Amino acid sequence: MIENARLANLNDLKEFESLFTAARRETTTKKGSELWLKFDAVQGSAEKIFDEFISTKSKALIIGEFDSCPLGYMLLELLMIEDAEASNIQEVFVLKEARAVGVGESMMKFAIDWSRSKGASLVLGRTLPGDRETKNFFEKHRLTARLIEVSKQL
Repeated sequence: MIENARLANLNDLKEFESLFTAARRETTTKKGSELWLKFDAVQGSAEKIFDEFISTKSKALIIGEFDSCPLGYMLLELLMIEDAEASNIQEVFVLKEARAVGVGESMMKFAIDWSRSKGASLVLGRTLPGDRETKNFFEKHRLTARLIEVSKQL
């Protein structure tokens, strides 16, 4: 049994749709999800997002696998911050049952390698408040908080 990460291909649409649906379902249970879904989430259907991220050179859809079974995904987009190329993790998701087997770690390693190969000198990610699992995942890979967004209900 082995964990692996790779770029998605056209044969991955069905698995991506299933994972994407599970990710959005889980996200709606977290504090701040309504703001993230409205302002920051990649918009569109799973099929539209899939097509966009596998056909655009500045984007990547990474599939995380265990024993060749897709159990997670990561959406990356290259962007410029001042004069530096950065790789922005738009979304990362692993099925809850598979979060302790190295799938996320494989995707992060792949994402870092892909980002470096594209000239990126920075990797960015985000998590919702209270999402300790994703925060710990990012911190494990030495991604640290650079921005805290606040709000007050009126």
